Amino acid sequence: MKRIGSLSANLRESFKGDLLKQVRHLMRILIDEVYPEMIAQERNEARWNEIKERTRVQAGQLSDLLNLERSTASPQMSDLR
Repeated sequence: MKRIGSLSANLRESFKGDLLKQVRHLMRILIDEVYPEMIAQERNEARWNEIKERTRVQAGQLSDLLNLERSTASPQMSDLR
């Protein structure tokens, strides 16, 4: 958990605006839902499937936003001509 806290601090310094919101949301899902469910003595399969889907969706949204940020931050080949 200390490592997660350290990584979280680094993320806050690296990301701003919507990107930071998406990162925080994914971290909340991981910390509040995925990790506790993984160590639970008995797993509710329906709940686990819902958590997995929410995690996939959030990770996908974060990936899309990162790709958008990268594409707008880097110069296009046509701009270099």
